Amino acid sequence: MEVFAFGPDSPGRMRSYFEREQLPFSGIAAPTALLDAMGQKWSLLGFGRQPALVGLGRDGEATYRHIGTRPQDLPDLGAALDAIAP
Repeated sequence: MEVFAFGPDSPGRMRSYFEREQLPFSGIAAPTALLDAMGQKWSLLGFGRQPALVGLGRDGEATYRHIGTRPQDLPDLGAALDAIAP
């Protein structure tokens, strides 16, 4: 299983963040149009992009989707992993 995080930052900022935080998965700088197409919300009062997690199956179809509406609205990682497990 591969895990990728998409973010609205530049490639350099994404790389720095992932190295600093020692995250065990890859970060990909994504254009705003892609984040919008995936359903990730943006909110001025929520300080930018809100949490979102989309799990894809081997066929490329979404098997899990969490679209947050505020910064504290985090996905249930256990449910997400169960949904994308082979």
